[in-house]
Amino acid sequence: MTREEKWWHAIGMLPDDMIEEALAWVPESRPKPNLRKIMLITAVAVVLLSFVGWAAKEWLFVPGFGIVPTYTDMGVNVYTTEERTAVGQYTLEGIVFTENEADSEENRLMLWLYCQDQEALQELPNLWVNGERYGFLFFRRNPNSSLGCYTYTRKHAPDFVWDNGEALPLEPISVTAEGTVVTIQPMKGTPPEPVGEPVEVQLSPAESGAIEQIRLTGEKYVSFLPLTDNVVMGNLHDPDALLARNDAWDMAARGEFTIRYEDGTESSLMGFLSMDNADPQRVTGVLSDRYDRPVSAIAMDSVSVKLDYSMRLSEDVPAFTYAFPLMEVGESLSCSERMWSGAGLELWLTSVYRTEIGMGYTTELRNLTGDPMITDGNGFCLFYAGEGIVRNGYNTDEHELFQRSCTEIDGELHTGRSFSPKGEEYALTLEAGDPVILVLDEVTYTYAHPDGTPLGEIELD
Repeated sequence: MTREEKWWHAIGMLPDDMIEEALAWVPESRPKPNLRKIMLITAVAVVLLSFVGWAAKEWLFVPGFGIVPTYTDMGVNVYTTEERTAVGQYTLEGIVFTENEADSEENRLMLWLYCQDQEALQELPNLWVNGERYGFLFFRRNPNSSLGCYTYTRKHAPDFVWDNGEALPLEPISVTAEGTVVTIQPMKGTPPEPVGEPVEVQLSPAESGAIEQIRLTGEKYVSFLPLTDNVVMGNLHDPDALLARNDAWDMAARGEFTIRYEDGTESSLMGFLSMDNADPQRVTGVLSDRYDRPVSAIAMDSVSVKLDYSMRLSEDVPAFTYAFPLMEVGESLSCSERMWSGAGLELWLTSVYRTEIGMGYTTELRNLTGDPMITDGNGFCLFYAGEGIVRNGYNTDEHELFQRSCTEIDGELHTGRSFSPKGEEYALTLEAGDPVILVLDEVTYTYAHPDGTPLGEIELD
C-alpha cells in the first residue's frame, strides 16, 4: 500500500461512531488508563490534524493519475498555463501537461477550449509540445456547454497531410522559446486545414490547490479540485472499482451534478471524473455551461462507474458471450446467465427478444454488498452473427467475431459490413434460426441516494 493509499485508508476506515466516541471521551480518574480510547484518540487526531494541515494547498490534478497529494512520487512533472490565451476563434481556458520522466510516450496533455460556436469545438486543433507533434486521443463536450476537453499523447508515428492524393510528412513548427512550450494551431474541415496562425503557450510548473470532498460510503470519496473559473476536476476514490477493472480494457466515472451560480440560477450537468492511478481516458471535469458566471456551489446527485469490455482487436476474448438462434419478430427467450461479477455486484442476463425494430435484451444487477447507495446498474451488449452462416457468397467462419457485428435496418439484422464507392454494404441478412451471439460491451453501476437527494455539496470561493 502506497503512502497515498494509506492516507485514504486511514481517513475512510475509521467508522463515524468510533470517531464520535473518541472525540466525546473525557478522561476519568481511574488507576489505569483506557488504552483503547487513548489509541483511538491518537489515531483520530493524527488523521484529522494531518488532513487539515497538509491537504489545505497540497493537491494536483495529474492527467493519467487523477487528483493526488503533491508528495506522491509518480516520476512525472506537471505543467500548466498561467493565463487564458486566444487561439483563433477559441479561448484556451487551460492546459495540464504530465511529462513522464521514464517514458515520454506516456505523456498526457489535456486542454480546454471555449467557443461560442459549439460545433466548432469538434474541430480538433493540431498540437506540438517543445516542437514535437502530439496526437489527438479523445474529445468530449458536455451537453449545452461551450467548453470542450481535449486529450493528446506523444505520437508514435508521424502524421500526414495530403497534396494531390499523395501523403506528405507534416513538419513540426519550429519552437525557439525556452522551457515547456505548447503550440496550438486551429484546424477545420476533412481533411483538416489550418484556419489560423499557430499560437505558442508557455507552461510553468503546476501549483497545488485545495480540495473539497464528498463521502459516498465506507472508504469511497469524490474529491474536487478547481482548475479555472469554469473547470473543476473530480476524482473518484473507489478501491472496489479498481479491483473490478482487472479484466476491462478501460474504466470511467461519470457524475451528475447541479451547479448553483451566485445569481441564484442552476444548471444540471454531467462530467467525467478521474480515478486513482487508473488513467481513465474520458476525463473532462465539471464544465460550467455559463462561461465566466461565478459558481457558488456544486451538488453531486449521483456518480456512476463504467467498465468497458469492448472488443478492440480480433484476438480479444469477450468478457461474456451468449449464443442463441435468431427468433421470429415478436418472440423472446428467457434466460438466467451471470454476465459479470465484481465490487460485490453481479450482472445477470434475463432475456433476449426481437421486435419490429430489432434485437433487445434485459439485465438485472444484483447487489450483494447490502449498500443502499448502489441504486442502479446495467449492462450494455452488442449482437454478432455466429459461425456457420453461408449465404450470398459470404461465410461467417472466415471472419473474426468482431468483424461480424450486426446492424439493424428497418427491423432486419444485417452482418458482414463492407465499404464500397456507394458507401456501406452488408454481405447478408440474417434469418430466423441463424446463430446469433450476444456480447457484453460495458457494465455500469451507480451510487445515489434512493430518495433522490444529493450525495453531497461543495462550496466554491
